Amino acid sequence: MMENIGSLLIQNNLTAIIEVIVFPILFIICLRRISHSCKQLIANRYGLRGQIFFGWFGVVIHEFSHLIVALLFGHKITGFRLLHVPNGDGDNKLGYVNHSYNAKSSYQRTGNLFIGIAPIFGCAIALIIATSLLTPSLLQQMHALPNFQMDWQIFKLDRIWKLPVLIIIAGNISIGGFDLSDADLTHIKFGLIIIIGLIIVATSFATLLGVGSIYINWLHLFSTTVNGILFFSLVVVLISNGVIRLITNY
Repeated sequence: MMENIGSLLIQNNLTAIIEVIVFPILFIICLRRISHSCKQLIANRYGLRGQIFFGWFGVVIHEFSHLIVALLFGHKITGFRLLHVPNGDGDNKLGYVNHSYNAKSSYQRTGNLFIGIAPIFGCAIALIIATSLLTPSLLQQMHALPNFQMDWQIFKLDRIWKLPVLIIIAGNISIGGFDLSDADLTHIKFGLIIIIGLIIVATSFATLLGVGSIYINWLHLFSTTVNGILFFSLVVVLISNGVIRLITNY
């Protein structure tokens, strides 16, 4: 009996950590790297102001996401600018949110994790909203992966304008928004440790109480939604990267 419980504890905890921690982290790493590559290609060809032109909407969402989550975790905002045009002489920031926190507060320290990765989810949600407003059928098909079937109705004359508008918005968001800075990642470790600990405690309690399967099913639904949003964002960023390479001849 004890061996079965021990085996179930290990199985459920591994499942929870892989779905809630490992997969999202892998998506975030990929999104950051590809988005950074897009910005670098634009900077090499058009300079920092080119990044503003091609990614200003993404920059605004990026910084706004930092701002909102910092406020939610009780951080003090000491200054922010959602969009900043660099003027040279070492000034290469496209936007910023400066904040301080109480190092003795575990809640505020844990908040650094969510503040750091907030732009990923802020931009992902913005992409989902833009797609649902302009081409909802495309979003529905993304949910049906890997059985994707193109809805050719979006190419009808009364709708065809929506697709290029979506491409422009999605490209702008993905270029300017998904690239997490080194500062964004600085304080993530502590928060990540806390979150992993909470998941292990919650999963272990649910398993010992005999509701492990219900808990894992709920967690699976939650992680599927999160990872689905991140996957959709990754597809958009990959397409944007390809377009930028064509534009910049790289």
